[in-house]
Amino acid sequence: MYLQPAFVSTGRNERIEVIRDMALEVTPPVGDMESFEWDQQLRLVSDPDTGGLRYEYVADAVPLLVSPREASAPLSLFDAPDGWFFQPGEYTFSLLADRVVTGQPLTGEFSLTITAENVAFLDQPGPERFLTFPID
Repeated sequence: MYLQPAFVSTGRNERIEVIRDMALEVTPPVGDMESFEWDQQLRLVSDPDTGGLRYEYVADAVPLLVSPREASAPLSLFDAPDGWFFQPGEYTFSLLADRVVTGQPLTGEFSLTITAENVAFLDQPGPERFLTFPID
């Protein structure tokens, strides 16, 4: 799963925060919560062969620096456990970002509904199939 969290320092100091690691907890409509591991940072690039977009590797999942003058919004790949697949239904996602300086993780939660048509699209053969979902 690709997710682009945005980390912004709102403090009134010059302290730099470090996001050490992230995990995405996914609660499916039926079954137990699973943890997706943060694996890579990516970027979107134009594919001249298809005219569409594709993802390109930028970096491993390395600590992120966030300061009052510089936010961080990495396009991140979260890997599901082996053998885990999306099914139709409503999912709850919780992003957990481990911070070094304060020790308290940042958390954010959102939900979205994946339809049978979404699953059928993702199951089609071919590279880099993705859907976009707006989240608040």
